Amino acid sequence: MSQIRSKLSTACSLAAVIAVLLLAAVFLCFDFTYDLNDDSTIRDIASGMYTGTPDGHNAQMLYPLGWLLALCYRMLPAVPWFACLLIALTAVSITVLIWAGLKRILYAKKRLLFGVLMALGFAGLWIYEMVFVQYTAVTGLCMMAATVLVLEKKDLPAGALSLVSCNLRSEMMLFLVPLLIVAAAIRFLSDRESITRRTLLIYAAVILVIGAFFAADAAAYADAGWSSFRRFFDARTTVYDYAGVPSYDENKELYDRLGAGPATVRLLDNYNFELSDAIDADFMESVAVYAKAHEPLSFGRKLYLACYTYGYRFVHGEEILWDALLLATYLFCYHLAARKKDAKAALLTLGLFALRSVLWIFLLYMGRIPERITHPFYLTEWILLLGILLHFELLSGMTRPNRRMLAGLLLLIGVCGLALNGAKTVQEYKSREERNAKWDTLRDAMRADEAHFYLLDVYSTVAYSEKMFTDEPNTYHNYDCMGGWFVKSPASAEKRARFGFSTAAEGLLSGKAYFVSDHTKPERDPAFIRDFFAETGKHVRIDAVKEVSDFTIYQIIEE
Repeated sequence: MSQIRSKLSTACSLAAVIAVLLLAAVFLCFDFTYDLNDDSTIRDIASGMYTGTPDGHNAQMLYPLGWLLALCYRMLPAVPWFACLLIALTAVSITVLIWAGLKRILYAKKRLLFGVLMALGFAGLWIYEMVFVQYTAVTGLCMMAATVLVLEKKDLPAGALSLVSCNLRSEMMLFLVPLLIVAAAIRFLSDRESITRRTLLIYAAVILVIGAFFAADAAAYADAGWSSFRRFFDARTTVYDYAGVPSYDENKELYDRLGAGPATVRLLDNYNFELSDAIDADFMESVAVYAKAHEPLSFGRKLYLACYTYGYRFVHGEEILWDALLLATYLFCYHLAARKKDAKAALLTLGLFALRSVLWIFLLYMGRIPERITHPFYLTEWILLLGILLHFELLSGMTRPNRRMLAGLLLLIGVCGLALNGAKTVQEYKSREERNAKWDTLRDAMRADEAHFYLLDVYSTVAYSEKMFTDEPNTYHNYDCMGGWFVKSPASAEKRARFGFSTAAEGLLSGKAYFVSDHTKPERDPAFIRDFFAETGKHVRIDAVKEVSDFTIYQIIEE
């Protein structure tokens, strides 16, 4: 027993070293970057850059983790805690994956070689997400690691990772829970004795703690201000991510009922809805309900298109590397199960394919298939197929040529992944470096002007991202988007109150706030501000204060 534990410990240590070296190698070639402004905004809120005080309310993750992050920033503000959390969780997940492979190899030299090959293969599939880090993708990666741990009968660490995932991005965690259940089913059907009373108690405890986390989150957002914002946030998500903004011309009756003219509706279209005080939680909920009720496609038509698109992706897939990897593994797994006449393995393989089909059709039906969701889904699904191969010993008795063929296939997939995803990552990194230089110039100019607050046109800033590890101090930022996902929250009101105004309209008309947009794009012209104020009975003049890189800073003057 002691020798077995020693081998497992050695495998874990080696896996951790390889995982850290892999991330270090990536960091030497690239700077870790927040993929979206969602991630940098979470960092701003937790660190105190947003309001001046670290806050656990960020609306994206559950409050217990947000509170813990804010506490860490209060204690040691110089440490980039959110960045460290995301990278640490990535390292832990890679370690778990490599460890699960190394523990099956007895010889040290082969362990090292196999560990390096696993790291390279993982890098081929995940290099983009290692450079451009997104908290939803990290959540999915943690759930993949939890799936591995369930297969390997490590229930406590699997539960811990599930709890962290739930706090970090509960929607992503819950989406992958069915695959976690499949992992438990594989383990149970291959070895019934592996699911003990202790195992069930751990699972039950995890479910109870998750319930407690949701209860704590609900309590943290229970007061009137945050409760109203949560309603606004959920309705905004429905409108922008799923249903779409109803056009004014075709839905005039709706907007007349809400007291909104065409200029106000344009604020919804260009995402600068903070300018109108009328666009509140009740307003956004009305638009969301109306948009869902008047979707141009019926349920049956949307379901048909989702099913059609699901099949279409296999032939004309945008993610052909992942699809090829999964299809080859499904066919390989089912072929071996049928040849060995293992009904359980065959049914599990078919059942997993049926489940993934349902989940994929759900995503396509909802119209939400970003890579930060699909890539962790693909990876976890592939882990389950490998779990079927290993737990039902489908690989035992394979001839040497077949083993070499499998190794060659995996090597080919790894090389193709590095070639395709690596080239994509390098190209995107260079492109972002050029774009971000302009954004950094603007940020420096805004922070140098301590007398004014800056309201940013949303679509002028979404193309920019920020580095995760910098020497930037966690001090208050005197700028914010005029329609980002945190706008109209109690925290955004607190942020603006530091400059002596409560709403965007008040700030612009008082001269305490300037408006910023990208002057290289005609569609970002600030004339919509003049049109909106005219709709409310005010006449304003828009004067250009100065140009900074691709941006123009405007002052709004009431005439």
